[in-house]
Amino acid sequence: LKKDIVVTRISKVRGEELRKKAVETVNEPFMKDYYQKNTGKFKEPEQIHLRSILVKADPSGGQRVWNEAMKKAEEISKLAKGGKDFAKLAEERSEDPNAKKGGDMGWAHKGSLFPEIEEAVANMKTGEVTEPIMTIYGYHVVKVEGKKASVQKKYEELNKEKLEKELEDKEYKKLWDGWIKDMRNAAKIEYLQKLS
Repeated sequence: LKKDIVVTRISKVRGEELRKKAVETVNEPFMKDYYQKNTGKFKEPEQIHLRSILVKADPSGGQRVWNEAMKKAEEISKLAKGGKDFAKLAEERSEDPNAKKGGDMGWAHKGSLFPEIEEAVANMKTGEVTEPIMTIYGYHVVKVEGKKASVQKKYEELNKEKLEKELEDKEYKKLWDGWIKDMRNAAKIEYLQKLS
């Protein structure tokens, strides 16, 4: 019990010292240096704004169900490409949760959408409409509403409080792990009985 109390107290005191040291270490020059050495972490990926119309197809429904869904999706794509209002088409015909919002999916980062959809819209321009795209849910007809290129955030644009907290935690962990490692290296282990 005495040993446990001593270990707990020493760990607490040492932890507080290391936390204080971490806070002192992470200052403005430290954060700027971290930013300059890790600019890739502060890059906003490419974004795309889409509207989608989904014609569902039951995966267990067989080929006939998928063929019917494909025909409906082709008709929708043709109407949208012919100039019919995409948002209105989505409200009337989409089986997607975004149907009430005119199929608006909002802005999404590259890598956060179905790969099939991302691949289909990769080289499309704003305002263009896809042919039906097959996913596990059925067929999607997608309209590109806008694209934003990847952007490197400037140091001045960062949330400094959040960055400071992250770096303090990282520095604290490094100091704590170093302290534990030093104690292990300094410890003398004596085996009194041969292990079988």
